[in-house]
Amino acid sequence: MEIHSGDEHFTAADLFALSDLVADAWSSASRLNWCTRAGTLDWTCIHTADHAVDCVYAPAFFLASRKLDAYPAVGVDLTLGARATPALLVDS
Repeated sequence: MEIHSGDEHFTAADLFALSDLVADAWSSASRLNWCTRAGTLDWTCIHTADHAVDCVYAPAFFLASRKLDAYPAVGVDLTLGARATPALLVDS
């Protein structure tokens, strides 16, 4: 994957490529202990991955609802929280 700066635009193809890279990396690490700290962060690997998934879902919910001030009242938690497992996060 090449990284550019400047006038390039992030495309749907870029999103698919990035999704594949993350899913492949997380799949290959699925048997490791995700309860350890994520590098220098205070969060665990599983909490960090759960947050990353939420960061992908959130803009879609905002775009679909056209809300500008808060999360839409969809009645769904966007994170897996305590239910998060490496396999569920890869699927997400």
